[in-house]
Amino acid sequence: MNKRGHQHSGFYPGGAQAYSPIPNSSYPLLGLLLSLALIPPSTLSAQTTPVESILEDRAVKSCERGLAYLAEIQNTDGAIVKGQYPNVCTALSCMALMASGHFPGRGKFGKNLERGILWLAKQADAKGYFGNDGGRMYGHGMCTLALTEAYGMLSSRRDNMTVRDVLEKAVNVIVGSQTPSGHHQGGWRYNPTPGDSDLSVTAWQVQALRGAQNCQISIPRDTIARAIDYISRCYHRGAKGFGYQPGGGRTDPMRSAGVVLMHTLKEGERDIVKEAGESLLQRSFGSWGGGYYFYQNFYSATAGLMLGEAGENKINIPIEKTLIAHQREDGSWPRAPGGYGAGEAYYTAFSCLILAARFQYLPIYQE
Repeated sequence: MNKRGHQHSGFYPGGAQAYSPIPNSSYPLLGLLLSLALIPPSTLSAQTTPVESILEDRAVKSCERGLAYLAEIQNTDGAIVKGQYPNVCTALSCMALMASGHFPGRGKFGKNLERGILWLAKQADAKGYFGNDGGRMYGHGMCTLALTEAYGMLSSRRDNMTVRDVLEKAVNVIVGSQTPSGHHQGGWRYNPTPGDSDLSVTAWQVQALRGAQNCQISIPRDTIARAIDYISRCYHRGAKGFGYQPGGGRTDPMRSAGVVLMHTLKEGERDIVKEAGESLLQRSFGSWGGGYYFYQNFYSATAGLMLGEAGENKINIPIEKTLIAHQREDGSWPRAPGGYGAGEAYYTAFSCLILAARFQYLPIYQE
């Protein structure tokens, strides 16, 4: 059961009939969703206060409208894009659907999700690299992560094995692109070749590797150890937060991303992570605008869940209220003031991921 103990019956269309070609234990997301389906709704709702129930209902409805928009703009070939970066936008859209409890091939958006995943799996080049749509290693990490979450839930064993084959190549790209030595050792950068590194690109690679481990794809221990060391060196003790690169000052998006990654890597009990989390709780959330608005608040919402009730109240609820207030009539979200122009599919997929974080269906939302 997720930390909040919540489930919304209208938000869980898949039921317990999802196809599983091999035991559910090999597919963490599928097993989690199936276990949640067996929890009596009355038990869950009893743990929700009236005020929380109202906001939860608004968040669910807002997210469903956003998902309907993404389904509406999906191309006949399966891509979900309106703007730039088709691989990135399709990956984020598929993750938003799964984060909301939808299964490939089942339920309201099941066909949309399956078509999106199968299209995405075809976009990698011969080496398994997804970044040729302009998303570079950012996009590669996002696409790899999306496929790890979908693996095992597709309608046929053949499709699942196709995704598995692509994933193994994609993971090899990540492992081979990690900076092996020097000041930037352990991180990743824009291109699939070792060089310098930054925490922003590193974040997506780490999450993708964690997802791959959940799929029982072997990851070298040294790769994880170097990543942990790199993230630790991005911490700025004076500012009590994580920065873009080792030795640099903290940045708002990386404050949250660093906390998320260290929890993801089972390092959440370290002093620097606790200090960073406490510092994060002192900051203000809920404003509308900024160059990295959606990206930043995705990590902030995830960090909020990892920081417990205080994080949910201080971080998640203000962000959710702001997103709901700025959703368009057609279900999409516009570019935030001062933000970059990646397109409505990008903004909407990220918004749905943020709103769906409270249900913690995806392993990326959990420690």
